[in-house]
Amino acid sequence: MRLDELVNLLDGYNVAVVSDDAYGSILFVNYLLSAMCERDVLFVIYSEISANKLYKIINSLPPNQCIKHILNNAAIVKIGKNNEIKFGKLAAFIEDRGELGETALEIGRIIKEFGRTTFFFGFSLGMITCRTNDIVKAMDLLLSKANETMYFIISESSHLDFVANLFDVIIKISKTDILSFGNIYDIYVEHSIVPELELMPLYRMDESNLFEI
Repeated sequence: MRLDELVNLLDGYNVAVVSDDAYGSILFVNYLLSAMCERDVLFVIYSEISANKLYKIINSLPPNQCIKHILNNAAIVKIGKNNEIKFGKLAAFIEDRGELGETALEIGRIIKEFGRTTFFFGFSLGMITCRTNDIVKAMDLLLSKANETMYFIISESSHLDFVANLFDVIIKISKTDILSFGNIYDIYVEHSIVPELELMPLYRMDESNLFEI
């Protein structure tokens, strides 16, 4: 399956991109963005920690990666303690007061207003710092406001059963044991409610290429 075909299949669904490490998830997002025909996207970033990590990882990628160009011009929604960002254009700032439900409603309102495919960064921190019941309620509130395509980038895989209950599709990224000078990852479908998308291996990728397997 070509990557642009996968992107089209996922339109309208809530997708978790779960990786063994943050670098692998950002690398895959880079390839996803390149397959989206430069459609307008929205980035939602939770916490200063996630914003700084995203900035550092993107700067470590090879210079020709499209995510660098897209993020420099992208609309950013930041949830945190201050409205400072090192990339993109701040479209909205939501102060983190610890009220997860209110934050979810505000994010949903913004996503609906923009009407764009949305990428969430920092969801992993929310899974660590918030109670399971609060996360479920927040997702319900978010989905009550917005039904655009949403990708949640999760840089750890210890809560897959819980994640499967929240999302329509799980794309899993695992680092391979292949000896190489760079990082090599396998990408496969871990969970899916999309009739045309079975549980199957999809791609192998490194910093230079992504190809079907």
